Amino acid sequence: MSSLRERWHEFAAAEPGTRFEREYDLKHGKAQPRWKRILAVMLGVAVILVGIVELAVPGPGVLVIGIGAALLGRESRGIARWLDRGEITVRRLADRVARWWHGLGGWGRAALVRVTVAGGAGIGVVAVRVLLAW
Repeated sequence: MSSLRERWHEFAAAEPGTRFEREYDLKHGKAQPRWKRILAVMLGVAVILVGIVELAVPGPGVLVIGIGAALLGRESRGIARWLDRGEITVRRLADRVARWWHGLGGWGRAALVRVTVAGGAGIGVVAVRVLLAW
């Protein structure tokens, strides 16, 4: 278990935008049997499929899809590069959203949260009414 923890710390410490390709290089620096690579790809695809199902039912679908993509990125340099570019894009977007959120001020954030909760409740009421009408 400590080896998994150490690998996570190494992954997290690597420079954003290079992590997944670096992980690919580390994995493919040593010879592995073909069946292990096939099994890893099958596992990655299965995890992504579970994540897609979890998008429709309660569960952390997006997170599970990300884990499956990371597993596939260990087997494909192209997917690893795509994940690295995606990480940079998501970080930029998160930074923009954080700056916007902090710029709202306390009252603006409170109003936005209230509107969001009210909207979610409204959608829930409509969904229940539609389901009960069937």
